[in-house]
Amino acid sequence: MNLYELEWLARYRLDQARQYAARQAMVRKALGDRPTLRLRLGALFIRVGTWLQDRAAEPDVEAKRAAA
Repeated sequence: MNLYELEWLARYRLDQARQYAARQAMVRKALGDRPTLRLRLGALFIRVGTWLQDRAAEPDVEAKRAAA
């Protein structure tokens, strides 16, 4: 491979990388600031875990109702 072919290949690959980056930027702009599925699932698991911890920390509500 001579120097001309190497330069052409490098220029071609850089052009492809720029086009890919431009497409990705357009996708990100179109989606806006919406959180990804991974972030939404993470937040959901945190809320469920907190809710379960709160329920475990509460005294037995059913027993209090039966005693009343």
